[in-house]
Amino acid sequence: MPRSRSFIAAIITTVIPVVPGLADARSDCMSMDPDRMIAGCAFVIDTEGGLPDSGHSGTRGEVHVARGDIAKGLADYRTALAGIEAGDPMRGLVRANIASVEDGRVAAVAVDKTPGPRATTPRVFQGAGLSVAVVDRHIDGQPAALVTVEGDFEWEDEKIFRQAIRTVDRSVVFVSFDSFGGDLRAGLEIGRLIWINGYRTVVDNGTCASACALAWLAGRSQRFATQSADIGFHVPWRMDGSTPRLDAVGTALVGSYLSDLGLGAAAIEFIHEKSLGKMNWLQIDRARKVGIDVQEWNQTDGG
Repeated sequence: MPRSRSFIAAIITTVIPVVPGLADARSDCMSMDPDRMIAGCAFVIDTEGGLPDSGHSGTRGEVHVARGDIAKGLADYRTALAGIEAGDPMRGLVRANIASVEDGRVAAVAVDKTPGPRATTPRVFQGAGLSVAVVDRHIDGQPAALVTVEGDFEWEDEKIFRQAIRTVDRSVVFVSFDSFGGDLRAGLEIGRLIWINGYRTVVDNGTCASACALAWLAGRSQRFATQSADIGFHVPWRMDGSTPRLDAVGTALVGSYLSDLGLGAAAIEFIHEKSLGKMNWLQIDRARKVGIDVQEWNQTDGG
């Protein structure tokens, strides 16, 4: 339920008995609780008359952002979000703050458009589970953008992927995956963004399984993998209490998605052929037999 200002004030009084000044209160709260272990600091500190508008309460994430430490601010917002119960209006407020900060960071990115072989400094975007980095390189002699996707696919991580690819200014884009998967819908949405934009997908000596493998399939112009890449598929499932069950809705979503990618019956059957709890690993030779076009990845990165 919403937290009242009197509740907030009580928390702050408990955590910081003596408050000589607002700025000191903010500093003390963060220094006393670097790992968010003190209950009073876990959610809010009072910013009455302070950041950035007078007369409202702000999270520690807001303080970090106002001080220019965007990474800490986003990390704190997401930690707070994880601790707020579903249905609490504060979840919407924290999500809005995260989106606002990410949009501002994307707008501030300066993309180097100078011609010639070079590697720009990676632009890194951190989602709830995924880390997405964008860097301009010459791959196999041609200017290209390399987008690396690592970590677990979490709810709404497609938003961080969308924000990352807004910084791409190259016509040739490779999306390289290293992930064991995670949230199905995030994987499908990332796959759709790849498909719509005509990006190429890669698994380079790593693992791409579950939702990650479905996103990798969306390589519209080309899909790549090394011989040692582990690309795995399984049937969608959900937890029913403590028991895993087949997810009929998820299965329908995946089937529709695969059809949109233009994959045939043999490919769709391969992706769903293992029973619940089993992974079906894809090798390049097997992929071609079931109608999944995959090229062996042996491109050189010119930096």
